[in-house]
Amino acid sequence: MAAEAACDDDDPTTKTDICDGEGGCAGTTYACEPLQCHASSTPNGTDCAITFKAAGIPCDDGDPATKDDACAEGACAGQAYDCQPTQCQATATPDGAGCITSDKASGAPCDDGDPATKTDVCDGSGGCAGTPYACTPGQCDASSTPD
Repeated sequence: MAAEAACDDDDPTTKTDICDGEGGCAGTTYACEPLQCHASSTPNGTDCAITFKAAGIPCDDGDPATKDDACAEGACAGQAYDCQPTQCQATATPDGAGCITSDKASGAPCDDGDPATKTDVCDGSGGCAGTPYACTPGQCDASSTPD
């Protein structure tokens, strides 16, 4: 047959078989390289027969916004970090190991959740604190408790 004519070299590990013009037929070897969540990848005459690794096998999906990456049905995927800034953080961004935060300036208003404090403000380091009420009972009060 003429060179470049399609043929079949009867080798299931090759594709796009063509005649070499000298009576031979040869194809290009399939590149069946297994991915990180593939146990194997073997040429089958049409493409690659893939066997998946078990679900839950650790892997790296290459996305710094995810954690706990694991194989599932031959693919690697992780769970998104929950990088929600607190009331005294301006930003919270995933970095592949956790969340990088930037804090609001000292004095920004916040609520420390403590009913015994007032004028709560951010401390510039991501924390929130208030000034304790001075609840001193008067001469006619039995007690005085912040509320």
